[in-house]
Amino acid sequence: MRAGLMRLGPLLGGVGCDLALARRAAPASPPSMAGLPVHEFWLQASDLGRTVDAVEAVLTQITGRAAVRAMRERSAVMRTVIDPTRLAELREKLKALGPVREKPAPAVAADAPLSIRIEILAEP
Repeated sequence: MRAGLMRLGPLLGGVGCDLALARRAAPASPPSMAGLPVHEFWLQASDLGRTVDAVEAVLTQITGRAAVRAMRERSAVMRTVIDPTRLAELREKLKALGPVREKPAPAVAADAPLSIRIEILAEP
């Protein structure tokens, strides 16, 4: 092991990996999200993995690109940017997946992009 670098082998199933390499490989937030108003959703899920996959499919269908995803033990957070005219469609598709809470973004121009943050919480 080189000095100053932590080996992540045990955390990655035995595969050796420098911390610096892991940081370079981690996805970064797209710069297009910076400074945009954020519209938030919270979704309850009985099956976290299946719901995350379903939400990702919805976001890909609406935006045409994959969302940034961060998985945790009992939750997942997904971020993307959408056209505000598609917000109602997103809301309805999320409601079809389970109970949804929502915190609207501050008022924005109808043609300005909107940052979306969706937190999916596993049911206790």
